[in-house]
Amino acid sequence: MGLANGEAGLDVLTFPTTIVELIWSSLNSCSGNYGEAITLQALKDFRRRRLQILANSGADLLALETILNKLEAQAYAELLEEEAMMNTLVWFSFSWKDGVNVLIGDSIKECASIADSCKQVVVVGINCTPPRFIHDLIVFIRKVVIGFPSFLTLSLYEK
Repeated sequence: MGLANGEAGLDVLTFPTTIVELIWSSLNSCSGNYGEAITLQALKDFRRRRLQILANSGADLLALETILNKLEAQAYAELLEEEAMMNTLVWFSFSWKDGVNVLIGDSIKECASIADSCKQVVVVGINCTPPRFIHDLIVFIRKVVIGFPSFLTLSLYEK
């Protein structure tokens, strides 16, 4: 797998020609507002079995999407390490409320740094975000997460 320069100057993933299709599985959050009683350990316990099933599904890539806070990003990063999922490639896709913070209010720098620290994360993405924030988010993520392509999903919205 490597990077190629796509249209409009955006990087895109390219795969060896021997791969006919890319199969991915997805875990998606609902609101990200878990309340103050939810700890990192409780969130990891909740996500562990789902992540194990997807990691063993034969998917080429796991999409950990609509991450709404740094606690959830940290839970995924730690689970990937703890569960010895070293060969599992993932993307982290964050949902932003503005050009600075994810939906629950954690900073872009904190969230992107967590993604950067996880060896299995090969792409950092943006979804469920008002389009007016996309350009600045991509620019900032590329400064924090060196060497990862950025991507957008089609679940953008405007408030």
